[in-house]
Amino acid sequence: MPFITCDEFNGVPSYMKSRLTYNQINDVIKEINKAVISKYKILHQPKKSMNSVTRNLYHRFIDEETKDTKGRYFIVEADIKEFTTLKADKK
Repeated sequence: MPFITCDEFNGVPSYMKSRLTYNQINDVIKEINKAVISKYKILHQPKKSMNSVTRNLYHRFIDEETKDTKGRYFIVEADIKEFTTLKADKK
């Protein structure tokens, strides 16, 4: 996912700008990208080279795929918890 630009951030309504800063939004995007990279690194890894923990993650990723997500990059909340330091809060 690309980072937001200053022009895009300036187009956000002011009531929303007070909730998150430009840097906070891009930090979240960086963490989401890290989760996507980590997940798909495991999915493209040879199964023989996986340890049991990685193999369990691999099978969970495969089970989460649906016909709508097949062939697309996606993450779920569990992936964010597994691969990032993000905390879910009201923001």
